[in-house]
Amino acid sequence: MSSFTLKTSATVSRYEGSDLDEWMEHFSFSDSIKEVINEIGVKDLSDLAEVYMDAEIMAEIKSKLNMIDFRKFKEAGTKTKVFAGMPFAMGTTVVATPVVATPVVTGKSAETIALEKAIAEEKALREKEARKHGTTDSSSKTKAQLEAELKALQSERTEKAKDEQKKKEEVLRLKNKIAKTKERKQLIKDLGEILKTAASLDICFVLDCTGSMSGHMKSMQEKIQELATNCKTLYPDVPLRLAFVGYRDHCDGDRRLAVERFTDDLSVFKNKVAEQKADGGGDAPEDVFGALKVASDMEWRSATRILYHICDAPCHGSRFHNLSDNYPDGDPHGLKAEDLLPAIIGKNIQYIFGKIDKCTDKMVDIFNGIIGGSENAIEVTDVKDAETMMSTISKSVTSSLSSSVSFSASTVTKIDAEHVVIDESEPNWAVIKKEHVNKFIRRPPGSISELVAGDNDVLVEPIPTVVEMQCGEQPFAKGACRAAYHAKEFNKSGIPTRVVHKVSLSTKSKDLTRQKYEVDGISSQAAAIYLAEEFMKVLKTIGGSYPSVQFSDACLLQYLERHETPYCTQEIALDGVWEKYNNNHGLVISNPTPQGTNHDIIQAFSHWTHTITEGTMIVVDCQGVFNKSKNAFLLTDPAIHCKDVTRFGGTNLHVSGISRFFATHKCNSCCKALSLPEGR
Repeated sequence: MSSFTLKTSATVSRYEGSDLDEWMEHFSFSDSIKEVINEIGVKDLSDLAEVYMDAEIMAEIKSKLNMIDFRKFKEAGTKTKVFAGMPFAMGTTVVATPVVATPVVTGKSAETIALEKAIAEEKALREKEARKHGTTDSSSKTKAQLEAELKALQSERTEKAKDEQKKKEEVLRLKNKIAKTKERKQLIKDLGEILKTAASLDICFVLDCTGSMSGHMKSMQEKIQELATNCKTLYPDVPLRLAFVGYRDHCDGDRRLAVERFTDDLSVFKNKVAEQKADGGGDAPEDVFGALKVASDMEWRSATRILYHICDAPCHGSRFHNLSDNYPDGDPHGLKAEDLLPAIIGKNIQYIFGKIDKCTDKMVDIFNGIIGGSENAIEVTDVKDAETMMSTISKSVTSSLSSSVSFSASTVTKIDAEHVVIDESEPNWAVIKKEHVNKFIRRPPGSISELVAGDNDVLVEPIPTVVEMQCGEQPFAKGACRAAYHAKEFNKSGIPTRVVHKVSLSTKSKDLTRQKYEVDGISSQAAAIYLAEEFMKVLKTIGGSYPSVQFSDACLLQYLERHETPYCTQEIALDGVWEKYNNNHGLVISNPTPQGTNHDIIQAFSHWTHTITEGTMIVVDCQGVFNKSKNAFLLTDPAIHCKDVTRFGGTNLHVSGISRFFATHKCNSCCKALSLPEGR
């Protein structure tokens, strides 16, 4: 009696290489396993890693292989060096596939049962083949029986053809998913490099160090050092460089300027600041222009650039003040404000002025007149306490970082954008005609688990209603990818509701399809709406007077009377002062906001969405308005980071986006009241 040993991956050594063909040979895979791997489009081991991490694809593979082959395939993933550290390589893969009941035979191993099943299947195939070639006896069958058998075979052939077509379509879909996942992960990796520049910060402190500052010097040094430390703490993931220019006056010779150029070493910066003494200076004005020249000429290279100037005296030149001045005609070296200030603004440097004495008011007014326009105007802040200073600089930093990061994130995949002219005024509704549109309302998920498992295919109801609309001719705002238009929706009684239509700026047809609008324009909003509704149910159970969190409803529209019946998305218009509370790259806006809004509940909501979805996704980029009278946040345009990179459009930064949120998130009282896990 012969015997054999079943060779599984448990008896094979760990694979140390990186070649797919070599990997399959190393584990002695059957032709069936190799065919499945090739069929779903796996090109290399990086593709294979995506397969192992995708429960849906693993379920498909399991359905195509017998139990022994699938076990060998699955275990091979745990014995491959390049997969070390990945969840499936540690035996934690969960395959989302229905449980099929298998008869349990006492005394038989799983391998034996699988072999018996395979033999039975082979016998059935042979019998079918025999019938196909007419080797079965049909002489005793009546004509009716033969016709019925023929009909059954034809029906079977038709169903088999349908099944084969479905399998081909499924294989193609899985191939596309693997390719899209790989492409999106590469885009996210590239985006990370871009955002290292976009989310970067240069701050140069310019400080008057003359004798008149003796009453303020120690306090200013402490506040500057505290500001530097706070910036490092508040933005731990943002590359920070600091510079210092201490200045006195022309009579102070070599001590006129004390300079520390940009450094990322916080201790070096702090030591330079601490070295300064309040002495020197001749007349009332000081060498402001010399200090600004040095600061302007530094190697500014970060996306966000701030010059923070603190002094109690103006520059030289009698036109800037009413004080005694040894240089009434201005700087003795010929430096002029008309040259220095445009150079600073031209380098995209934001100028913040820390006011100590009103004698500098005239100088700042003239400086702003030279700069021209409110957009680049010098922001004047009180430096009486570090908290006020930090609030001002934090507002500037978060606003600038949020803008640069959002722009960079949305331009990773370049679009050929249509040029539009922005008009912020209210449209003249009296001359704008009404038009008919198809309105596809949002379809909410049935549960959290359905949302987590979903694939964005069913986001809106399939049957639309036809409604009347008016839409402004020019957008009132635009981002990198979409433009926003004022609009009105009319109910059956003719009563309008103010809404916003958001239209893609792309000129490429592939970006204007219904599916593209659903994935990029509806999917994140729809998921955020549902999660916010569930969050409010939970919030009610813990008591307290927390603000409500809601997202503006969204739907898909199709203009019926326009050329090619284009699509757009629609949201309810928000009334109030627009604010951003966090973004999709880990930035949390200072709390409270410049409008005085405490947004702890928003940060807790983002944290909660990660917990309730078991780490699968997180809602970020929360922005909108706060209604004080209703104690309610109404938000729009969120981003969702998700472990499935093929979902939620281009702002989904996968697990790196989730990690960035928690790198800066500090659990607050709301998080604790909700018993959310610290740090995750």
